[in-house]
Amino acid sequence: MKQVAPNSKSMRQMVRVLGKLDALQHSKHRFTLLMDDGQKARCVWVDGDITPLSSLFGKRVLINGMGVWDARGKLDRIEVDRIRCGENEPDVWKWLPRPRFPSELPLEEPTPRPFGLEAMIGKWPGDETDEQIAEALKRIS
Repeated sequence: MKQVAPNSKSMRQMVRVLGKLDALQHSKHRFTLLMDDGQKARCVWVDGDITPLSSLFGKRVLINGMGVWDARGKLDRIEVDRIRCGENEPDVWKWLPRPRFPSELPLEEPTPRPFGLEAMIGKWPGDETDEQIAEALKRIS
């Protein structure tokens, strides 16, 4: 099985896409999937020899694999591990998927860490009496 090196800045998720198999590139195990709306998806065949895919060239196919998006959320490629004839498949798969991450919600601001007396309230570690605390405070002032 051909391994594709992951990019630390990419987002990955499983996808299923329906389109026309186009532009086989045998030496690099790549092909292009042409969508009904004219968009093209770059695909990498990760399951060995790409030669058997030539019988599907120009036909509607359904692919399964790992979608890889760049840091801006643009589909970079699909690492395909399964492909089959898609002539009778429902149109629900004919759209290029969008990444689930990053979320479109704004990033949550971290809560500032408390400091001073606020950091100690409710967290007093010992069982000292008030007199012992007052004596300790006198010594350090």
